[in-house]
Amino acid sequence: MRAYRLVIVAGFVGLMLIAGCALLGDESEDLLAQQSLLWYTAFQDQMLVAYRLADLKTSGSPQPVIEIDTSEFAGNPQGLALGRNGSIWMASWWDGVIVRFDAAQFADGAVPTAPAYSFRSDDMGGPMAIAFDGDGNLWVADDGYGSVLVFPGVADITAVSATPVDRDPDRAYWGIVSPYGLTLSPDGSLVYVADAYGSVYRFAIADLQALPFDDDPGPPWVQVEPESAPGSIALVEPNAVAFDADGNLWVSDYARYVYRITNPAAITGSISTDDPAVTEFVFYRDEADRDAGDSLYVSTLGFDRDGNLWVEDGFTAAGEILRFSAASLASGGGDLIAEVIIGDAPVSKSAGHFAIAPPPPGILPFTPD
Repeated sequence: MRAYRLVIVAGFVGLMLIAGCALLGDESEDLLAQQSLLWYTAFQDQMLVAYRLADLKTSGSPQPVIEIDTSEFAGNPQGLALGRNGSIWMASWWDGVIVRFDAAQFADGAVPTAPAYSFRSDDMGGPMAIAFDGDGNLWVADDGYGSVLVFPGVADITAVSATPVDRDPDRAYWGIVSPYGLTLSPDGSLVYVADAYGSVYRFAIADLQALPFDDDPGPPWVQVEPESAPGSIALVEPNAVAFDADGNLWVSDYARYVYRITNPAAITGSISTDDPAVTEFVFYRDEADRDAGDSLYVSTLGFDRDGNLWVEDGFTAAGEILRFSAASLASGGGDLIAEVIIGDAPVSKSAGHFAIAPPPPGILPFTPD
């Protein structure tokens, strides 16, 4: 068994706050930067790593403060979600499990040899992206079975079990070809699913809950018709979705562009990238050395508390995390302000998920604590 590795950077105070609660008071900005983390899953290397956000402010190749080999219990890690009490939840595509690490596992330099809790389900075949709703239910975009599953009350599980326990979803929506990305609206009423087959779909959660169970293959399975979604965006290969603090929906279309959709809840029917609600961003890592037709190979994206956009670029074998300024995004540009080389974490189109802790306020229906 490969050893699990934990690297503690000298002077890093308060690791118990790794998935962190925001600090209050006049000194919040500096201290928050010191204690905020960017968690990252390296699919091909089968690693879960964390970097201090303060170490990612400038270009370079920083050292992670946490580095865990997941190959023995959660192969090919994918999506991440922040949980209660500083916990971090992770989806394993290869093993078909969801695992939880607790903040206490990293205290005083302790080395976690297994997750604090792990569960699997016969209805889950290849989880990609995960997200909590306002009630602490876990939503899972499952590429293996082409479905979206809802596991009730997962955020409030306090049980400890490194050996996966069996859990059943209370709902499993099938009919989506290849769900790679998933996010909930900040108010928790809508779910957006990125189907890598070609569209981002919007569903009202109340409407999904009202759908009848199908007798074949049987409860809790519910069939959905993506083409009848109240709102959708037609793309080529969408694989990640996220909200910003202004309520705009951001979508990455793998090996192509990133799009910002204004007021996505108002979309009726299906729109294309020519719609006035859609702003296209073509980001180049190094325009001087690249074909102008090549943009970043973005497979996940997210925002920090300053409104800067972070993206993972799978173009290079080493992998990169890039940060674009909020000011340039607002004006329709995309100024690269940090290029972070993840030398030990190669990525591909189905990898490189990250989560920023603590998240910006108001963009998630579930508030980690």
